Amino acid sequence: MSDKKVSAKDVFTVFENGGGWPSTTMSVFVGTDCAVHMAEEIHSATTVIPWCLVTTTLLNGILGFGILLAVLFVTIDIDSVLESSTGELGFPFMQIFYDATGSLAGATIMVCIIIIMMICAAIAFLATSSRIVFAFGRDRGLPFWKTMSTVSSAAIPLYAIGVMSLVSCVIGLINIGSATAFNDVISVGVSSLYASYVLTEMLLLWHRIRGTIRLPGQMAGTTWNANELVWGPFRVPGIWGTLLNGMSIRFLL
Repeated sequence: MSDKKVSAKDVFTVFENGGGWPSTTMSVFVGTDCAVHMAEEIHSATTVIPWCLVTTTLLNGILGFGILLAVLFVTIDIDSVLESSTGELGFPFMQIFYDATGSLAGATIMVCIIIIMMICAAIAFLATSSRIVFAFGRDRGLPFWKTMSTVSSAAIPLYAIGVMSLVSCVIGLINIGSATAFNDVISVGVSSLYASYVLTEMLLLWHRIRGTIRLPGQMAGTTWNANELVWGPFRVPGIWGTLLNGMSIRFLL
């Protein structure tokens, strides 16, 4: 719909690093672990959840890359977009939609689609984060753990959901006082995500190298020790799995 477009040469060969970081990270990998925290409520979780992780990454990666290309082609002047009224509020994509369509109604509809997507994402994150609070409560790892581990008659951890809703609202209020403080809090959360990923990857790589993860067939006729690790049905065997673990650790670090 845009009358003016950036040349393909500029889109694919010109790079601007406005954030100041020496390298970029792909946000498509953040949050794909949501399904893991719902494992106790999923049938055949050992196969369903890994496929959820893979398909989510592929789907978001492909669609995200397509949207990225479209945005780059129609963003003529990045500085003017960032300095626009919506850009200063932290939502430059609204100005990009308006510039591309030339229609206030068209841009509004496109923004509404984004808002609906964010609402759906918020519900999913609330579901998965509340299960984390429930699990920590069940393991007596939180204050008021008895309340946090309570499950309603509908098999829903209502208290855990309420706590996470309250925490989310309180964190959201920080943005009213200071966007910088809000971004600092969010950055701590994202860094914590990567830290949790890299710890599990390191432990998995360590056990791979030591050969201390047993195959399911090796368990027949033996007494299982709760401290032992056993491969599930979804894994990359041999040297390829070891290389993938090493690449993951390098990326996360």
